[in-house]
Amino acid sequence: MSIILPNITYRPVLFYCLVFLISWSCWFISAYMSYQIDHIVLTILFAFAGLLGPMVAAIMMIFFDANNLFDDYKRRFANLNNISWFAMLLMISIIFTTLFVAVFISLLFGFPAEQLTISRLLLSMLPFALIAATFEELGWRSYGIDCLLAHRCLFVASCYFALLWGIWHVPLFFINQTYQHGLYELGPIYIINFFISIFPATIFANWLYYRCKRNIVAIILFHFMLVISAELLQIEPETKFIITLILLIISMLLIYLEQKIFFSRLTLSQHSLL
Repeated sequence: MSIILPNITYRPVLFYCLVFLISWSCWFISAYMSYQIDHIVLTILFAFAGLLGPMVAAIMMIFFDANNLFDDYKRRFANLNNISWFAMLLMISIIFTTLFVAVFISLLFGFPAEQLTISRLLLSMLPFALIAATFEELGWRSYGIDCLLAHRCLFVASCYFALLWGIWHVPLFFINQTYQHGLYELGPIYIINFFISIFPATIFANWLYYRCKRNIVAIILFHFMLVISAELLQIEPETKFIITLILLIISMLLIYLEQKIFFSRLTLSQHSLL
């Protein structure tokens, strides 16, 4: 089995420039507003607008690039038969099992058992988690990943995307009350851990993307569950170091076991850098 991309012209530089222009502009405005009195609504609106960056950029590429991207997009979003539920359950099991294993390991180092308590904010953040996962993946998986895969193997494309996805989050560290801003206040090592954790998440998501024949809905569901796992328990920030380490090891094992997937040559499409 291999990923077969449509015979179209991909423009990765243009796409990612648009993504960063839209998202970063909105998020830096949101960052400024987040420290102003009585600007909570504007802070939230610009933060949400920045989240739309990948999707808006993908829509622009799909509808204004004069090729058959839209037909490919509709097929990958509507055809749920391509979803490998075994692969989906495997990835979700890995994520949640890692969470609990990391917590139990942290208990051995004296961290409190209260980490196993369900977060009080879990229910309230479920809608936002679903919205965030949906809008992100409607951009990343409709265009962002495929434009990197056009002339690269899955592993190299994943490395590029992990780097770009990490950089994309940078303005969020300056928006008051965001998860990333909380890491910024804790210190540099927590920020570093956040960026490192993006690599295994990308490997898992792209492997699932491959196994589900580029189905977008499958990755939206996986992204949603990934966010839920991060917010499920009231874990200590240090426990997340253990989670990242375990996920890194598992991702490396997955790459080793699935070398044909990660390092095989893909069906090439027409490709442009501009």
